[in-house]
Amino acid sequence: MTIEKVLGERKNTHGNFIDTCVVTQALVQQLYVGSNYSTMHPAQAESLHMICHKMARIVCGDPNFADHWVDIEGYANLVINKLLATSNMRALQEVATQAKLDPKKK
Repeated sequence: MTIEKVLGERKNTHGNFIDTCVVTQALVQQLYVGSNYSTMHPAQAESLHMICHKMARIVCGDPNFADHWVDIEGYANLVINKLLATSNMRALQEVATQAKLDPKKK
């Protein structure tokens, strides 16, 4: 398959590249004004960026192309999994710390 054919197919599902870039950047710029944006983990910020990109593809390309919606769910799940893993790690650390402090648990 030639690059021209691939790009032609993508234009149908993803929309015009420049239009999609403009919408993506407009959405992402709005994230930067949020008071907690600078405190987020890079995975959270990048997931939001990619979700904006997928949203732009939906409004500029084919809104019925299921992959766009699946990708949004996927990026959100990546963050959820990271948060759960971090939360579980903190809980385990807290239990371990409390066990060390409580002489009855030795």
